[in-house]
Amino acid sequence: MIEHIIQELTKRLGLTEEQAKGGLGLLLKFCQEKLAQADFQKITELLGNQWQELVKAAPEASSNLMGKIGGLFSEKAGAMANMVGDFKKLGIDISKVQTFVDVTVKTLEEKGGPQVKAMLDKFLKV
Repeated sequence: MIEHIIQELTKRLGLTEEQAKGGLGLLLKFCQEKLAQADFQKITELLGNQWQELVKAAPEASSNLMGKIGGLFSEKAGAMANMVGDFKKLGIDISKVQTFVDVTVKTLEEKGGPQVKAMLDKFLKV
């Protein structure tokens, strides 16, 4: 499953494998913070045992000015702004972040069903 997502991201967005892995790790960290433990476990079960390696490949999460400004408007927008800043650390252009998220969610939905998409869309869509 992880390899399939990485292949899709590299093909569709022109990313390196390292960028795709780091970005997936960022999404997983974000999901781990935002989802209930049982829901996060549903995601990790879809990905298999390798998900922890992805988290290790992600840069350290930051709290930047964009996140603080976004946080004034909504917690969701602030969290997404922080995550976009972290994607920039990987050399991923901010214009590609939503597509990155969409590709990942769509692939997880294909294996986990529409409830997975609904669960992730609550906090991954701006």
